[in-house]
Amino acid sequence: MKREFKSYLIGVLVLAAFVCGTVVTAQAQKTPNDFVIYARAGRINIVSGGVTLQRAGERTLSHLTANTELSAGDVVRTDDSGRTELLLNPGSYLRAGENSEFEIVDTALENVHIKLLKGSAVIEASGISETRLPITISTPQGRISIPRNGLYRINVSSGTTELMVRKGRAIVNDAYATLVREGQKAILGSGAINQTASASLSTGGTQLVKFNKSAQDALDLWSMARANTLIALNRSVARDVRNSWLASYNDVDWPMVNFPGRSGIWIYNAQTGCYIFMAFYRGFSSPYGYGYPGLLGYPCNSCYIFPYGGRFRWRLRWFGRWVWRRNRCCKSAECHTIQTCAGRRT
Repeated sequence: MKREFKSYLIGVLVLAAFVCGTVVTAQAQKTPNDFVIYARAGRINIVSGGVTLQRAGERTLSHLTANTELSAGDVVRTDDSGRTELLLNPGSYLRAGENSEFEIVDTALENVHIKLLKGSAVIEASGISETRLPITISTPQGRISIPRNGLYRINVSSGTTELMVRKGRAIVNDAYATLVREGQKAILGSGAINQTASASLSTGGTQLVKFNKSAQDALDLWSMARANTLIALNRSVARDVRNSWLASYNDVDWPMVNFPGRSGIWIYNAQTGCYIFMAFYRGFSSPYGYGYPGLLGYPCNSCYIFPYGGRFRWRLRWFGRWVWRRNRCCKSAECHTIQTCAGRRT
């Protein structure tokens, strides 16, 4: 049984790699021009099988393709062979399975909100605990807030919503904001009426039961394979290319002063046809256990980035001790002269 599971997982990993694109190993051929920085939510990263898009206010359907940007009111549907991956806050993904339907409610970074109308979705959340910008998933039976890094599975069918927290914590916004912990399944709607001996009913009407975290279906395995593929693409990028991204990053729509502690950005690689998450600092990891290399190359637990100067250059302040600006480090009091402090990273 274990051998069959391992063989299946390897097959899924290989397929995911080819769908997204092949990891390019010839780093010398990569330049910053091969990549596009994207610091928003609501873009499709991959489409597999039959997936359609209905734009807000329109009746016609079109075939959904990768790299399509969605906006409020857009509806995505998958058929019995379809799957798709949606970018949320940088570092977080929503992966919808077969026979699923979801609507975009809001793609603002401070208020990412998706409505899952039917079917199943896996939410891989990374970096949101540090930014305090939760992800909201609504269903016909209720509203779920994801304020912490983790791995979440949501199923919607027959008047019932199931939320399974494999890692992290979530909040069901019922009458009393029910907290759903790791290893718990929350049942909303008609399915929550019949309780079992191992179940508890919250004051707000949400049923909580334990579930087997090791039990996984095809969607769970595909989500894991996607995470592994994206991490492989992330690690294939050379350090000097990462540094050039940080040095040239001037997106005024992404001010760190408004979003302190932002974990990173999306990078589109034209050679592979995928967006990958690039963390600003070391220490960020996927809930699947894969670690992200940092753009700055060192951890930063007590620092923030904010726009500086007329050209909107990025500067990293380490609580008054050291500042990293455009690949150079200096003491805070000397930053107006940009004096180099070679070798200082802590």
